[in-house]
Amino acid sequence: MPTITKRRLTTFTILTLLILLPFSVYLAKKSQNLGSKAGGETSIAFYFAREGAAATPLGEISLETGQTSRLELYADANAEIGGFDISATFPAEFTPTQIVPGSDIVKFNRQVLTSYDQNTRTARVVAVNTQSEQVAQGLLHLATLTFQAAHTPTTGTLNVTRLMVVAPTSPQAIHSTFNQLVYTIARTTPTPIPTLTPTPTSPEPTQTPTPTFTPIPTPTPTSLPSLTPTSAPTPTTGSASLQISLRFQGIDRGGYGVEENSLVELQSTTSTTKTESRVTFTGDENGLFHATLTGITLSPDTYDVYVTGPAHLRVRVGSITLVSGTNTLDVISIELLPGDLTGDGKIDLFDFNEFVEDFGPRMPTTGSPADFDRNGKVDLFDYNLFVPNYGKTGE
Repeated sequence: MPTITKRRLTTFTILTLLILLPFSVYLAKKSQNLGSKAGGETSIAFYFAREGAAATPLGEISLETGQTSRLELYADANAEIGGFDISATFPAEFTPTQIVPGSDIVKFNRQVLTSYDQNTRTARVVAVNTQSEQVAQGLLHLATLTFQAAHTPTTGTLNVTRLMVVAPTSPQAIHSTFNQLVYTIARTTPTPIPTLTPTPTSPEPTQTPTPTFTPIPTPTPTSLPSLTPTSAPTPTTGSASLQISLRFQGIDRGGYGVEENSLVELQSTTSTTKTESRVTFTGDENGLFHATLTGITLSPDTYDVYVTGPAHLRVRVGSITLVSGTNTLDVISIELLPGDLTGDGKIDLFDFNEFVEDFGPRMPTTGSPADFDRNGKVDLFDYNLFVPNYGKTGE
């Protein structure tokens, strides 16, 4: 091969490598970024910080007795957050007197819950984002809390009792951490100047006569009459049916003919005997739902009755003394609460993700369990039913 041709080939190879190398690096970085987003490296860190020091997690704080302090709650998210649910129980010595939303809370278009229970001293904030064009990511200021230190010197640790974060429409929770805060409440007490107390002059002691003890007579035991045990009658086993009438929250007079497939459980109050069966509740023109559980073969006894709806929390609707034949349990004052779309016995962010999936035009043509009021669509009426039940659990 001529020398000129070899040189040209070498030059072409070098130029090709120079062109492809940056592109290869770009692809590698792109792949790494995608892997970071799709893999298990996503994490959210929650922490308290002083005002004006957002990027510096606060690990400890010292206060004087009675002092007021303001702290800000932040989330440092390296991925988009679809929603969060955080609560903390504060010690009596270090309780918040005010909780206000942070500057970034507007990035979550649905503030599901913001509450503070004075009795349990528990604060809870829940917010979700249902708009795909709005991104909640990076350093997020969630809330500002004003604390009042106790008037008694003490020390302790502030931590969270519940922490859950989800990505948009994700079935899995995002790994989250909370940087605990150690607080110290101190008081400078001046040293008192001792004062001299004169020693009183005691009078001459007098002798006290020794008391005479009178013996207590020993009681004579009286024999009790013997009790003859009476054997309890053995209940007979028979076939029974149970008619139940109740309500499903959100379905009133418009629920005529609506059917709700539900689980009914009977649990004996005196033993471990229990039975369960699926029944269909049918709505009438008054918004009441009726179902009959047939073929019950149990000993006559008192039973607690539980009902779980298709997307409703399990609730004890009452007790009944079951006898052979027809039994009736009319509990129309009880409503089954909707929102448990995942069927795990509680209403949380995972249920909200399921709700958002079917909200508005996303609702499948075959219907959705999130259509709580059974009007044929998942809309704001269903949302207004979901929100008050958020955080509740079944019985």
